[in-house]
This record gives sequence, structure tokens and C-alpha cells, in this order.
Amino acid sequence: MPNLFTGRGCAAGVDIPTITILYVDDEPVMLDTLRLFLERDPEFRVLTALSASEGLKILQDGECSAIISDYEMPGMDGIQFLKIVRERYPRMPFIIFTGKGREEIVIESLNYGADYYVRKGGEPKAQFAELSSKVKHAVELRESQEKVARLNRLYLVLSRIGEAIVRIHERRTLMEEVCKIAVQEGGFVRAWFGFEDPETRKVTAMVASGTVDGFFTNVRESDAPFPPGSGLAITATRQGQVSLSNDILADPTMETWAPEARAAGYRAAAAFPITMCRKSRGAIAFFSRYAGFFTETEITLLSELCEDISYALDMIDMEASRRRIQNELEQSRRQLVSIINFLPEPLFATDLAGTVIIWNEAMEHMTGVSADEIIGKGNFEHSFRITGERKPTLLDLLAEPDESLARLGYTSVVRNHRSLGAEKIVRRAGGALAVLRLTASPLYDEKGQPAGAIESVQDITALKITERDLAELREKYRALLEQRKAQ
Repeated sequence: MPNLFTGRGCAAGVDIPTITILYVDDEPVMLDTLRLFLERDPEFRVLTALSASEGLKILQDGECSAIISDYEMPGMDGIQFLKIVRERYPRMPFIIFTGKGREEIVIESLNYGADYYVRKGGEPKAQFAELSSKVKHAVELRESQEKVARLNRLYLVLSRIGEAIVRIHERRTLMEEVCKIAVQEGGFVRAWFGFEDPETRKVTAMVASGTVDGFFTNVRESDAPFPPGSGLAITATRQGQVSLSNDILADPTMETWAPEARAAGYRAAAAFPITMCRKSRGAIAFFSRYAGFFTETEITLLSELCEDISYALDMIDMEASRRRIQNELEQSRRQLVSIINFLPEPLFATDLAGTVIIWNEAMEHMTGVSADEIIGKGNFEHSFRITGERKPTLLDLLAEPDESLARLGYTSVVRNHRSLGAEKIVRRAGGALAVLRLTASPLYDEKGQPAGAIESVQDITALKITERDLAELREKYRALLEQRKAQ
């Protein structure tokens, strides 16, 4: 199996050819002679074709690293062949090898993108050695250029996806943008996300860009579990590590996917795990048309990119959860306010800063003050609207001892583990006295932390006072006022 990083490998100590040359010539003797000479170098493998048309069919398999072509051939000459190759395979090294040495042919071949022009004739060994050297140089130069171009594209992909992560805060939109950037900017044949339900082991969502073939469509529409180890993306998802094949057509473990790869036009693929809450939940797969594409550098950069994508998706999920909880809390708060509003007993509440946050309809009816007028106000506005004085009411005094409450005019004080009850005589705005029964309790937030207090107000004057009681009440109130003045 090829080395996953370089495309080179070995079997039983024998080097595996890494440069596959297509040699096209209408002379069978030349084909056999040059093939035998070049394949003495274990780095070379030579495929032969008697015509340019036959050579184009061989190129469709995507196995070739360079082309050596005769010029004068029936049906299609070497220049016409070169033009087609440059349209379909713009980076393929191409060497014209012919006995025709007219200057215009040399110029024309170089103008259409031939890497070298080698004239037939002379001492065969020296001539074939020159061809061998030029093939290696052309392939190395193209590989170097391609590596620089790939890295430049990859850095552009990293930059564009980084911008998308900052800009996009919706899960599916971000994944779609990542796939689109990978294909349009990175030159990948295809990129797609796959996710697996950890309980059912079924595919729950997929996003793709680029070539979408039958396999992808079937997987997306299927709710059946993937068989263990079936495909790079599923392996990456379940093992939580990079899974790749740098030459699918030559990789025996990828035999199932080879026909699809050949038809879709990709030769290498890699899947990187997407982790959510530090657990592998899915993968993103990249497909390249070049065998050996995923070098150590590309793998490192793409791994770092996928970590950033995982973090971004995690943050999006956390933000969505936060908004959902916030909405649920707000809905609960509105429901609570609605319930409180419909209670017949007057109720109001303040936060820790003393700002009124609840003022129900019964309070509106009792005081003549609407909720819109008072909610959001502090400075003991609630007390002023009830008693005409800006002084603490019972909910402001939950932590005070009974003695302090008595000095402030509260009587019949009753406590339990959550609430405080008391009665108090107050003077209404019109001057009339009233007896109020008050009950106050602390409020807590969803984390159990103090958030404020709530108080109910009940006017029990009619229940407590007769005419004689009223006269005694006035006397008590007068005495209370005198006592306060004396203090």
C-alpha cells in the first residue's frame, strides 16, 4: 500500500515506481525499446500507446505522472495531442520526442506548453538517458509548483474559513460555507460533513459541496447504520482521528470506492473528526484529484482547521442552548407574571436593588397606580404608593429582627422558613387609617441565588375595626406619632 504521506512505498524491500510515464508513438519498436530502457530505473513505470487517441483513453485512469509523445503520428499529431492534454490536464509534464527537427515545430510545441523538446537520433543510450533526466526534472518541477500552489490555496482556505467562523453563527450555514470554500477556493473535488447519532448509530445530517454522487445521495437519505469501518468519514468519526487514502485506485482497502473515485475524478481523500463537547460526533471529508495530495503539511493544517471548526460548532450549539434556556426562562417569567396578575390578592415584587419588577392588577386596583407607572422604579416608590412614605416595607425588612419590626410599627409578626408576616396601621392618601396584613418572601433565580423579594398586601380594616376600635386605633396611632417625635 502507498505511503500515506508521500505516495511512495515498498513491498518486500523493492521500491514501488512513483513516476508513471505514458509514451505515445506509432512505432512499436520505439515503444518497446524506450520502455525497457526507462524501466531499468525502479522509479519509472511506462505505459505505451500507438496513437494519441489511445493515449487519451489511458490518461482517463488518472495514473500518469508525465507524457512522452512523438510528433508525427496518424490521426492526431503530437501538437494536437499536446493541446488536448493542456486543456484537460494543465499541469501534466509533456515532452515532445520526435525525429522532426524543424524550428517551427520546436517553437510551436513550446508555445503550447511542452516542457521539453528532445530530438530523436544519435546514440540511443545517451538519448534515452537525456529523456530520463528531463522526465524526472519536469515531474519534480511540476510537483514543486503544485505543492506551492496547493499550500497557497490551502492557506487561502484557512483564511476564508476563519473569516466565516467569525461571521456565521448558524450551524448549517457555517458547514455549507466551509464546504463551498474548500471546493471553490481550495480546489478540492468535493467536501462534505457527516454526523452520526451516538445512540442509534444512524446518520442524522449531511452537508456537501462539489461533486455529489450516488453514494453521497444514498447515505444522506438513508437512516440505516453504517457498517463498522465503512469509508474514511465513518472511520474518522468512530475512531476520532484522521483517516485517509492518498491513492484510492491503488489502495486495496479502498477497493469498494475505486469505481466511484475514478468516475468522480478524485484520487485521494481524507476525513478529519469533528468533535463536539470533546467527543467525536462526525467528520468532514476532503477529496482531491491528485494522488499523494495529503502530505504531512496538509494534514497538519487541515487538522488544525477542523479543530477550529469543531470549536466554532460547539460555540454555536452552546449559544443556541443559552438562547433556548433564556427563552424558556423568559416564557416562564411571562407565565408567572400572568398568573400573578390574575391572583385576587394584591402583590408586588422588587429586585435586589429595590426596583419594582412586579405590580399585579390587584395592586393597581388597590392603589390606583398602573404597572406601567411603577415597574422599573426604585427609591421606595412601592412604599410611597402604598403608605405615602418612602420607607422600607416588609419585603425590605426580611432580615430584620422582631424588635426592629416592632419599633417600626409592625405587629402580629409571624415567621416561617421562607416567609415573614405582620400587620401594620397606615394612613391612606386621603387621611383615613387602614390596617394592612402583609406577607413577604424572598425570590431566587434559576441558580438558587437571591434575586429580590415579593410581598402581598391585604386590607383587613373592615375585619379588624369597629367604631370603638377605630377610636382606640386613632389614639394608638397618635401615641405612636408622639413616640416617634420624642425619639
